[in-house]
Amino acid sequence: MLMPEGNCKTIIRMLKPMDELLQRIDLSDTKRRIEIIKNELELYPYSRNYSEVFTILQDLRRSFICELMVVHLAFIPGDKLKFFEVEDLFGESVYENFKSARDDIKAAGNCIAADLHDAAVFHLLRVVEIGLRELGRNLGIKKIAKAPLDYAGWQKVVNEIDGKLSSKIPKARSSKQSAALKFKHDLLADFKAFEVSRNEIMHGRGHYNGPEAIGLFDRVREFMQRLANAISKPTPKTKYAGKSLWSALAPMFKEAARK
Repeated sequence: MLMPEGNCKTIIRMLKPMDELLQRIDLSDTKRRIEIIKNELELYPYSRNYSEVFTILQDLRRSFICELMVVHLAFIPGDKLKFFEVEDLFGESVYENFKSARDDIKAAGNCIAADLHDAAVFHLLRVVEIGLRELGRNLGIKKIAKAPLDYAGWQKVVNEIDGKLSSKIPKARSSKQSAALKFKHDLLADFKAFEVSRNEIMHGRGHYNGPEAIGLFDRVREFMQRLANAISKPTPKTKYAGKSLWSALAPMFKEAARK
């Protein structure tokens, strides 16, 4: 008995969602077989009987199982799915302001989900370093001791940022001055703490477990969100790069003063 056209369309519709999955886990033979089946059912919908289609689908099932047996899959625990394959783990403001950090943020989340704790820390500290240099750029720093900003050492960049921020703190004692000092102090203290972790992981002097990696993840996320709120992109009317940062920091200082 020949299979009606409607049943052929149903089979084609059921096979289509498998394309992406087979592509991701590299089951190329099964994917090729599905393409052939779909093409034949679309071109010749009235030429197949139920027995033939059943045999074709059984062959497809066997191909899928055979290919799947040589594929190794990683298990992601349910409580860590929130870290896995997420593009904007640190929120929209960080995602938009630090485009060069997107890959490392996503990689850090994937590493936490897969229990690769040291690798997660490595990517998180790369994110911090990107934030450090983006802050420097926003403050108008282009070179440090004749070296381009991206090639200057961590501590030299921190020192230069310290000087730039210090020059913008109001001279007169006021709530704005206190807030500006606190912002600078907290920022530099964070950089110093992250530098310690960076040296440990880069030089193989320590390892991180799951809770430690997640704890660092939370601290880096909070730090980058704070940094994203402080950095604003210069508008066409802005003459000096430093103005954009200061105009963004001023409301934060006022808010901190009120508290």
